[in-house]
Amino acid sequence: MPLKNDIALRPRFKMEIPRYNEAILSDFENEKTTQSEFIITRVDDHVFIKFPKDKQHFWSPQLHLEINKVDDNSSTLHVYLVPTLQFGRFLCFFIF
Repeated sequence: MPLKNDIALRPRFKMEIPRYNEAILSDFENEKTTQSEFIITRVDDHVFIKFPKDKQHFWSPQLHLEINKVDDNSSTLHVYLVPTLQFGRFLCFFIF
């Protein structure tokens, strides 16, 4: 299989999960209060996971999870590894 010469600035994938989306999202809500290694933020069906400020570097990415309901027993998980807004702006000015 030939390799592409493309650089993925936003690697992504999706998968099916045999659980209701609200159950998965509530697991992230619970983890937000029980752990302190990462900052977990939830907005509707989206979960953002990033490093705390003291562990962040200029290039540190954040993980964006989107958990959509398929039916009452399954969900689709979309995963995006995205650069922080600062780094994204840096790339825009550097490239253009």
